[in-house]
Amino acid sequence: MREKEEKRFLTCGCCGKGYYGIPPRDEDGCLVYDVGYGMCEDCGGNPRARSFKKRIGWAGRVFFEARFGAVRDALSEKNKKKWDKLNYNQKCYFITKMIEEGLMI
Repeated sequence: MREKEEKRFLTCGCCGKGYYGIPPRDEDGCLVYDVGYGMCEDCGGNPRARSFKKRIGWAGRVFFEARFGAVRDALSEKNKKKWDKLNYNQKCYFITKMIEEGLMI
């Protein structure tokens, strides 16, 4: 068993994935795998990733994608066509602005 060989230093609060051994730290001394949310990079996101979906992680994708349908259903037919033409990043940005304005939670 790996857990007996090395001490687990982080367990993802989302998927349960564990990291073992000596915790890697960045130049500021912060844990590399924990961005303050107790999640691994797959779930919580990797701020250094090139792909937007990898930057927001599984939890971020679920958060936004859960709202895509509600936003689309509330639009007129004309605006539904515009919504359908938006790329993933634009839809996430739109939802973020709606939340910031207090129009959506």
